[in-house]
Amino acid sequence: MRRKGIMMEKNVKKSVAGQRGMVGSAIVRELERQGYTNIVTRTHKELNLCRQDAVEAFFAEEKPEYVFLAAAKVGGIVANQNALADFMWFNMTLEMNVILARKTQRQFLKRQRKTFSGFFKTETVCPTLFRFSRLF
Repeated sequence: MRRKGIMMEKNVKKSVAGQRGMVGSAIVRELERQGYTNIVTRTHKELNLCRQDAVEAFFAEEKPEYVFLAAAKVGGIVANQNALADFMWFNMTLEMNVILARKTQRQFLKRQRKTFSGFFKTETVCPTLFRFSRLF
């Protein structure tokens, strides 16, 4: 996968959140099709992205170099109309938890004088149509 002319290394650790959904499963399939390995996934039962402490623990343990965020709470038209604020809160909370944990992980590694190949490699793909790239 290319990003601004830089090739993502095939064997570095990648995390895909939301891998059971339509977008996340497509990301995993495409990564595997292109020969990428070391893809880390967690189900909602294994990792609740709305719990900051759980997300930080995941990042501390796994230390992924790339993060694909396709996780979201979704519903049909009626569910979205009836609980719009709930869906927005849930999705914004999990997105911010992942972004903050990634930022914290990067700052810690800088203090330890460790690097991610000298380049911050987070790509976030959000179903809410926000795209964050190279945030920090």
